[in-house]
Amino acid sequence: VTYEDSFEGTFCQGVYTRTFTAEDACGNSATAVQYITIVDTTDPVFDAFDPTIFVECDQFDNLELLTATDNCDETVTITYTDVLNSGGCLGVVMRTYTASDDCGNSATAVQYITITDTTAPVINTPENQTVECDNVPAMPVVTATDNCGYDVIVTGAEEIIPGECENSYTIVWTWTATDY
Repeated sequence: VTYEDSFEGTFCQGVYTRTFTAEDACGNSATAVQYITIVDTTDPVFDAFDPTIFVECDQFDNLELLTATDNCDETVTITYTDVLNSGGCLGVVMRTYTASDDCGNSATAVQYITITDTTAPVINTPENQTVECDNVPAMPVVTATDNCGYDVIVTGAEEIIPGECENSYTIVWTWTATDY
């Protein structure tokens, strides 16, 4: 018994035609045809992932996307939509992923991304300096930046520490930057 295959269609859907030929020792033969219908109705499957993650606000755009596999299609297309559920710039983003194969099958997965800001602002602190007693500068106005781009409020405080000589002292300026 021998057979030959032919195929019509795509990898998503098609028909294999398998023609069997049986021949006996006397040269008598018979044929039979088998039709094997191929369909892909199986959705892609997301690879293992953590459904709840925490990320610094300045790393949100660098998150790795989920991946998925499919039983027939080697290249699964992944798309997503984000919905900010709370907190303004900080909060929880509900990211809904859709994995689609080329045969029209799809699956969805939801991941909750909690956006945090645990990084303090950076103050542009002026250099230390030594001045004459008749040339003491006023407390400088300093600025600060934030890794997440939030508004930063800078407040300052002054402390005077007496020196060993008359008219000799140290001024200590302390700034505090808070992001909002």
